Amino acid sequence: MELAKFRAWDKGNDEMIFGNELHLTLNGLNLWVLDQIYKDECNLVNMKDYHLMQYTGLKDSKCNEICDGDIVLRKGKMYRIIFEIGSFMLSPIDDIDMYEEFINCWNDHVYPLAQLYFENGDLEDILSDLTILGNIYENPELVS
Repeated sequence: MELAKFRAWDKGNDEMIFGNELHLTLNGLNLWVLDQIYKDECNLVNMKDYHLMQYTGLKDSKCNEICDGDIVLRKGKMYRIIFEIGSFMLSPIDDIDMYEEFINCWNDHVYPLAQLYFENGDLEDILSDLTILGNIYENPELVS
């Protein structure tokens, strides 16, 4: 069983911290960040200073891990990855008719990544018709 993967946006330094530098305690309440200078010491940090983003378990067409907060392109249209209704979802950024875009759409606001994966019949953990453009923290201009 694979453990959940995370990355975090450091609000104070405007930088992304990836899994190998990020350590969560078992209770999920504490965040330890590997010291960038010494690389062998973790410091307890305040969770309010970071935005945690979880890996969805799926990759885009270029084999990049898709995380909550990513902006993806599908068939010329942009979507944000969000966690809603107990699942990772595509949420339209532009004015998109979700019922037109997705065959089995049941909600005009979101579409499940898992459903898209199974409908596409993609191999392994890849969503071949999605490409990550950026994320809401490093590329806020994509969602404005």
